Amino acid sequence: MANLYSTNRGFISIDKIPEPVIPIEKIQSEFESQINPNEKYENIFVRLTIDTLGKVRCLEILKGNNNYIDTIAINYLSGLRFIPAEHRGRRIICPISFPLRGNSK
Repeated sequence: MANLYSTNRGFISIDKIPEPVIPIEKIQSEFESQINPNEKYENIFVRLTIDTLGKVRCLEILKGNNNYIDTIAINYLSGLRFIPAEHRGRRIICPISFPLRGNSK
């Protein structure tokens, strides 16, 4: 089944979705290392728009916690690099949803 992406001209199929250059587990641990260990937070969900060079161009918090945690997430995720999405062999700008696991039980 193809991945679909909505554009202003309708839907297109995506042959390859954006992928982070570093493993997701490393992203999670690096994010956690920037937060006070006593700070409890829930899962965070963000939408990132990745450009054709693999840079984060737009970041939106879909479900956050508080300004402290959300600001750390924005600052950290904004600097990540991705392998760009592709459509018919060409790199395209594409949004993806991205989770960060919370530490509260």
